[in-house]
Amino acid sequence: MFAQNNSQATPPLLFDAIGFSDRSPFLKVRKDGVEQYLHPYGLQLVDEIEESSGGLFEVVVGDAYGVLDAAGNVVADFKYDEVSLQTDYDNQWYAGIPYNYRFILTKLDGRYGVVDAAGNEIAPPQYEEITIIDSLSIAFRQGGKWGWLDARNGEILQPPHYERATRSYLLPGAVEIQQDDKEGLALRDGRVLIAPEYDYLRDFRLPGKQLIFFSKAGQAGLLDTAGKMVLPAQFENLDAIGDPNVVKFKKGDGVGLWHIKEARVVLEGFTGIDDFVVGNSIARRGQGYGVVQANGNVLLRPEYDRIVFVDAKGHYLSSNAVSIAMPAMGGSSAGKQQSAVPDFVEPYFMMVTKGGKQGVLDWSGNVVIPAEYRYIELLFKAGKPYFQVYQQERYGLFNGAGKQILPFEYAYDEYLGMNYYPQSSDYAQNQIIPLTKDNRIGLYHAGLAKIMLPVAHEYVVWNGFDQVSARRSIGAGSYNSETALYDGEGHFIRPYEESISYVAVAADRIVETWMVDGQWRNRLVDAAGKTIYENNGWGEFRSNSVTQLLLPKDTILDAGYRNGLLKIRGNEDNLFIDKDGVEKRFSDYESVGDFYDDRAVAMVYETPLEADETIGSARDKERLGIINSRGEVVLPLVYERMEAIYGIPELLKVMQNGKWGVVTKKGAVIMEATYDDIRFSSSSKAFVNIIKNEKQGIANRDGTLLVPPVYEQIHTDNNSFGAEVPLFMVFDGEWYQFVDEKGELLTFRTKTRLGY
Repeated sequence: MFAQNNSQATPPLLFDAIGFSDRSPFLKVRKDGVEQYLHPYGLQLVDEIEESSGGLFEVVVGDAYGVLDAAGNVVADFKYDEVSLQTDYDNQWYAGIPYNYRFILTKLDGRYGVVDAAGNEIAPPQYEEITIIDSLSIAFRQGGKWGWLDARNGEILQPPHYERATRSYLLPGAVEIQQDDKEGLALRDGRVLIAPEYDYLRDFRLPGKQLIFFSKAGQAGLLDTAGKMVLPAQFENLDAIGDPNVVKFKKGDGVGLWHIKEARVVLEGFTGIDDFVVGNSIARRGQGYGVVQANGNVLLRPEYDRIVFVDAKGHYLSSNAVSIAMPAMGGSSAGKQQSAVPDFVEPYFMMVTKGGKQGVLDWSGNVVIPAEYRYIELLFKAGKPYFQVYQQERYGLFNGAGKQILPFEYAYDEYLGMNYYPQSSDYAQNQIIPLTKDNRIGLYHAGLAKIMLPVAHEYVVWNGFDQVSARRSIGAGSYNSETALYDGEGHFIRPYEESISYVAVAADRIVETWMVDGQWRNRLVDAAGKTIYENNGWGEFRSNSVTQLLLPKDTILDAGYRNGLLKIRGNEDNLFIDKDGVEKRFSDYESVGDFYDDRAVAMVYETPLEADETIGSARDKERLGIINSRGEVVLPLVYERMEAIYGIPELLKVMQNGKWGVVTKKGAVIMEATYDDIRFSSSSKAFVNIIKNEKQGIANRDGTLLVPPVYEQIHTDNNSFGAEVPLFMVFDGEWYQFVDEKGELLTFRTKTRLGY
């Protein structure tokens, strides 16, 4: 694993000092008082690193510019007055992104040329100016005129003729041409697609169709991608508006709609028109808002203060995005956007405001709820829309057709958010509408169209078995309370009892917990209340008391049956029961934690406890490992300590005989426990620092040894960790040298670390 890269055959390069640089993978070196950059693989020494892109580095030696690649190979010789890296990729950059092209513009004696990323000279420095069009074409200026050449071999495709030739963002492979300050388009082979007679051109997208916008003599028009006229120049401006058949035009102070197929104005006289969504658009005239359609029909006159389009789930409707949640009509209109077009859920609604009052219309403009209310919130439950409608301070409930199903007797209360918890039950979140009034909570079941829990409870919690625990006070002004457990349809599972709590550990098994004389008591019962298991040594039962060490990252589990077993905490730490209440102890072990994915942390004592030793007082004798629910060893119980590793949820750090190793949560040994310490760094996604006999080394996170622990020091930096080829500086007590990620010792060294 640890090679020395011909260090015996090639004498190492010696420097006065070496250190990391901020231009990885280059290192900073000093020799004879002069500081330079060293490429660790190509062993090229350069004075400056100007730019880098696409695995290429623009570097300077003396007064000459050149280019190196990531391996340190010379791509462009050090002979130019200037070089410039020209690269292109799609969307946002990421490591390993494919590049559309990588070229190097060269300048020598005032003339420009091009070299490709492989070092091939496409054109020598002979042109007045050069610009990259795309991976196949390169524009050049000669004699004050522009043409373009083949980017693969330098062959001239279009002799110099135009005032300007640049990349076109309208059509792939096309060239934007300029003549007499007018724009046009040409094909790669030089044929003119659109004559250069327009002030400017830009992309114009309709649903399922691309056009080209042009401006001529201050008027706007449209061409198709073959250059054919679609809409002659006659308007001040044009915009796509989300419908394939119409475009929005601006004329004077107003806007309107032009129908492309009918070649006529179908709507005008408005001051604003939004994009169309499912056939409708919000239009403004003065301060009033209305709704229009693509055929010019005015669905709603512009007489509303505000209009918002939403689907049945309350998502904002738009032509290309959806807000994750619809804010209240009186609140902020800002929403988090997602880039993909969502699957909108019908029916669609228009939420309207008029004279400070809110209402709801259907997608055809018919009144669902008249604009007479202070506030309206849309809910989606049981696959259908509902409206929580506020009349002054009280609210009632309406269905999606506008029929009132609950009276105006409920009131919003912040108490709800602190004392109602549906998060553990998808069923509750999909079916149930919580109701609040006077600091009390109740539940409406949308699927059953009934109140399943009256508004009389202070605390309501759903569990993962779609059951709901509800607590209420006993009598006015009393501090005593009683709790009941209901199923998801509102039927009693366990009746109201004073000073008791219910925790479901299976769909038909409930732990009842109460306190007697300061001591917790628990019993396991079935849905009918029949006692399944009781044990006076059973300590406090908490729903969140679960062994965390083996859980995946961000996993939260409630206490319950795992692999058919429920852990009983209390006087014993090795006691489980099955669903019938039959006790199970793992007799070979002193302690066993909760199971997850058929694995649990177990403990044994290396030697028997002495007479004066008790459980918990002899930590030095404890040995930890992992077993399955059959009691079989998954990871031997030989470790004194077992720790989670921050940021690496699949691994555990373990200690055996005072030495550290690494294992997986499934029981595989990644690194034997032979090290004095193992240090994981958040800055390294792949490497760990290992220490043995006060010497340091490096290993991969998969356990592969890269640098044996024989060095006094190992230094890294964040730039190195983020590089394609990370480097490690090692110190053997005399020499500083460098090792790459393959464990290879590089052929240069120093006795002084630069900067120290």
